Amino acid sequence: MKEHFNVTNEVFKKVFSFPSDNRTLLQGAKVDSEISIPVEDEQGKVFEILFRVTRSVKLGKKAEWIYGKVLNAPGGAYYQIEIKLHEGRPDSDTVEVFLQAPPSIINKLR
Repeated sequence: MKEHFNVTNEVFKKVFSFPSDNRTLLQGAKVDSEISIPVEDEQGKVFEILFRVTRSVKLGKKAEWIYGKVLNAPGGAYYQIEIKLHEGRPDSDTVEVFLQAPPSIINKLR
């Protein structure tokens, strides 16, 4: 069992990669679905990140970006996860977790 990634108040942005080319957990990611994915940090430690999908966008035939809200953030803080998948180039895939204003606040500011 992998350790769950726990966001702390000190985390403002963290970049991960996938420990293997296993995208099956992200296939058919739909808004409001909850997904848990394994990720690897720069030191090679593997974590599980649980998040709720807030947006899934196909960018042509070769890329897909999935956005979500990390579900184990402290004190109700809103941490966004941003997953960038590149068809045929799994070494270019990235997972970023960062402190973000909730979408409802962002929309009010526009």
